[in-house]
Amino acid sequence: MSTNIPPPAEASHRRTLPTGVPNLDWLLGGGVPRGALLLVVGPPGSGKTTLANQIVCTAAQAGQRAIVFTALSEPSSKLVEHLASFAFFAPELVGERLQFLSLEQFLSESLDRTPSASPAF
Repeated sequence: MSTNIPPPAEASHRRTLPTGVPNLDWLLGGGVPRGALLLVVGPPGSGKTTLANQIVCTAAQAGQRAIVFTALSEPSSKLVEHLASFAFFAPELVGERLQFLSLEQFLSESLDRTPSASPAF
C-alpha cells in the first residue's frame, strides 16, 4: 500500500472551504465541503475551538462572512482575547466579516434558573 496520496484535483477546491490548516486541507481534498454541517468532537483541550475558529477566520480573510456562537461556559470577549495570540486571527475582521455572539444573551431566564440539559430517566 502506497503512502503517496496524490494532491486533490483542482476542481475539488471550488466545492470546498479551506480550513487554513494546510495538511488538513490536503487530507480533505482541499478543505471542508461547502454547505456541510461539521461536528468536531474530542476531549477538553484537544483543540476543537481553535480549529473551528481557524476555519472561520480563514473564511473571513477570504472575503466571506462568518459567525461564531460561544457556549455558556465562555463569553465571546474571552474567546476573542484568547484568539488574539494566534497568527490566523485578524482582529480587523471582527465586526463586519467575523462576528462573535454569546448564546447566554438569548436565555429568557438567568442561568441559575435555566433547566438542566440532563435527561430524566
